[in-house]
Amino acid sequence: MEKALSTLGRTNENKFFFFLATYGLALATQGDPMARLNDPSVQPDFVQAYLKGVLPFSELDPETLAGLAAHCRVDFRPKGELIMDQGKTVLDAVHLVQKGGVRVFFREPDGTTTLLDYRGEKGFVGVASVFQGTPAEFSVETVEDTFFITIAREAFVALVAARPEAAGFFLRGFSENYLAKVFEELRFRREAGSRGGALYARPVGQTVRRSVVDTPMGVSLRRAARIMEEERVGSILIRDASGAAMGVVTDRDLRRAVALGVSVDAPVETMMSVPVESIEGSESNFEALARMMSRGIHHLAVTDQGRVSGVISSHDILLEQGVSPMTLYRRILDAREFDALYSLSGKLPLVVRALLDEGATSRDLNRLLTIMSDAILRKVLELLHRAYGPTPVPYCWLVLGGEGRGERNLASDQDNALIFEDREDEIILRAADIFFTALTKKAVEHLARCGLPRCPGGLMADNPALRLSLAGWTGRFAALTAEHRPEEVARHAACFDFRAGHGQASLALALRERVTALARDRDFLARLAEPCLEADAPLSFFRNFLVEQDGAHQNALDLKRRGIAVFVDFARVLALKHTVPETGTLPRLTRLAEMGVLPVDLAREARDSFAFLTQLRLSRQLARSEAGQAPDHFIDPAALTDLERRMLKDSFGLVRRMQDFLKMVLKEGPRPGAGE
Repeated sequence: MEKALSTLGRTNENKFFFFLATYGLALATQGDPMARLNDPSVQPDFVQAYLKGVLPFSELDPETLAGLAAHCRVDFRPKGELIMDQGKTVLDAVHLVQKGGVRVFFREPDGTTTLLDYRGEKGFVGVASVFQGTPAEFSVETVEDTFFITIAREAFVALVAARPEAAGFFLRGFSENYLAKVFEELRFRREAGSRGGALYARPVGQTVRRSVVDTPMGVSLRRAARIMEEERVGSILIRDASGAAMGVVTDRDLRRAVALGVSVDAPVETMMSVPVESIEGSESNFEALARMMSRGIHHLAVTDQGRVSGVISSHDILLEQGVSPMTLYRRILDAREFDALYSLSGKLPLVVRALLDEGATSRDLNRLLTIMSDAILRKVLELLHRAYGPTPVPYCWLVLGGEGRGERNLASDQDNALIFEDREDEIILRAADIFFTALTKKAVEHLARCGLPRCPGGLMADNPALRLSLAGWTGRFAALTAEHRPEEVARHAACFDFRAGHGQASLALALRERVTALARDRDFLARLAEPCLEADAPLSFFRNFLVEQDGAHQNALDLKRRGIAVFVDFARVLALKHTVPETGTLPRLTRLAEMGVLPVDLAREARDSFAFLTQLRLSRQLARSEAGQAPDHFIDPAALTDLERRMLKDSFGLVRRMQDFLKMVLKEGPRPGAGE
């Protein structure tokens, strides 16, 4: 009994008997039962049975699995125990969570901690430390009473060395486990005293400060206004007789009622907005902010498993953070002249810095920049239409390339085009040509002054070749898919990432349907894939980075051309082949995996690598902008931390696997069970 209690560590006799019950020691039928009780942590039968359901051990043959189980132990750790202490602990065994959970965190130099991950059942702890035999890079603490299966270092290393499936799994896991920490290194440290930390990554439900204020339908506007004044809120939820949320009334709605002369005794539902726009409380503050911005609203109902539990406004997030992208967004929409628009667009790096410091990822930031860019585009065209009047025919301004994918960065240039309705009347077509020539010329000029430089390749709407009717664009894409010069196909590849930026969105949707049918041609896809298939990962034989040897960027690495573009091309080709409607790289990879046409492990690794590369690029662009230099796509590998270099090498190392998969798909079609 004393030896068993010693094995369990800090616990009590009740937990010891719970330990016995949990692992069924009384049911042992082989060997000497008393010997098992002498060391209850040795349970090869139980361990072998459990490992059969855990990747990658589930892929091992019974003999290998039995041999591994003989080198495993069952260990219990109570809630709050430190399993790994950053910079100190060197584990002699990999820990697999069998029941319970742990939190993984990084301790900053100033003593603050940054949460990296929670790991529950079937989660691994200590893989990197065991592999390298070095002190832990972060700390791990149990968040509840937890049982581990521990695998002795010698047995674990031998297994990984002997079995490729185990090596692939754990080496991939090594990169995944460090991804969050790399993102922490990429962003500047928050100032001391910053509230809450990682504001934009925090669940929106944690930002809601009070329960929802509501009223039933039928009460007067006067009564609703009084409730809002008494409760000191800017909105009130309207419910029907069953308690279901039917709409919301805000301060703005009440001001509009006064302006329209609506009686204060009118029912509150007269001015309510429907339906109620909502967001689940588990989603991030950034998602709430982006949803409000993209839908032009200022309040969202926050739900808990579908039931409204509160309301959040853009003002709430503004108070939490102090520097608000919503404020800049609203000022863009309220701009009355171009000069104001020019100065506002110059504030984007300040907003990006605030978001980055609060924990936003590159995907969040690219999305924010895209939303802001869309708002600037709409305002530019709105101001031009005030001067030029209505268009002769309905049109849609298309955004292409990075903006079309929702991946704008601080060094993006313009990629755009224009599509208008088909007409047969020559007079109308002539009027449309004159109108759109003037409109696109001025729009491109104003966008350039708003921080979106002209495209060096001329991929802009002021180019007559990119200003066509629906039929004209259909013919252009038909010619492009029949083009036999791969370099010409590559030059126009960004055109396939189009989406509606402003105007008649139905024209963009109609074109998308036609392009989808045209782009599935195998020969065309092979030509479109050439830049991806011919790309060389910028790594030498000894895994050093190959950099530019001369010119303005000597000794620098082009992250866009050498890395990011390969992932973009890979996702684009597969998306066109399988008629995936999404244009963004990450959404495309996710959808392809869900469809079962891209292996889930390859999709996951490609998403992680793409996220890392774009995060690295954006952080360097921001640093250059803050230093008064023009943002670009280059980095100095010598300036990277060891962890950044490791992740960068891992990301580039994935290129060959992506190329091999793409070659196989284009030659033979997707392999059976690719999504399993």
